Amino acid sequence: MSEKKFKESDVVINTQNGKEYYITQIEKVYDVDLKHSVFTGYAECRPNNLDDNLPNYNRFPIDILELKK
Repeated sequence: MSEKKFKESDVVINTQNGKEYYITQIEKVYDVDLKHSVFTGYAECRPNNLDDNLPNYNRFPIDILELKK
């Protein structure tokens, strides 16, 4: 899994399409054996620019996202 550290509301760039998104949620699941939440490696994102005609809901692997500078 990726070592990238993102947080909700970060503006990121999808390296596969070059579009900007903001993170609405970093996905986690509860691991019963470990008794705590673990990251799934995915983030839910929304387009940062509404004029791009992109879907409102997007789910991307963290590995293809880069923090916008």
